[in-house]
Amino acid sequence: MANYTLDLILIVVFALVQWRITSLVLAARPHRAVRYGMLAFDVLIVISYSFTFSVALAWLRIPTRAGMILGAGSLAYLMTATAVIVLHFILKLIRRQLDADTNPARRRAERRGERDSGHALRRDGVRRADPAH
Repeated sequence: MANYTLDLILIVVFALVQWRITSLVLAARPHRAVRYGMLAFDVLIVISYSFTFSVALAWLRIPTRAGMILGAGSLAYLMTATAVIVLHFILKLIRRQLDADTNPARRRAERRGERDSGHALRRDGVRRADPAH
C-alpha cells in the first residue's frame, strides 16, 4: 500500500507542476495554436507517464520496450520540470525581496547626510573623501 501512496503523491505533484508550466506558457503566448500545442503536449505527457505503470502497459498491449522508453522520458521530463519550477519559485521570492521600491526622498537624505559627514559615495558604492571638507 505504501507504493500506491507514493505514486499518488507523485501524480499530484507532477500534475500541479505541469499545470503551472502550462499556465506560464499560456500567459506568455495566449494564441490559439499555442493553446492546442500545450493541450497536445499535456496529453502526451499523461499518456507517456501512464506507461511507467506495468498495469497500463499490459492493459494497452503496447510493446514493453517502447512503453518503457516513453515512460522513462516522461518521468525524466516531469522530475526536471519539478526541479525547475521549484527553482523558479525560489528565485521569484528572492527577486521580490531585492526589487524593493526605492524612495527618492530617502535617497536624497542619505546623500545629504553623506555629504555633511565628509564621506560621499561614488556611484559604484566606493567611499571617497569629499573635497569640500
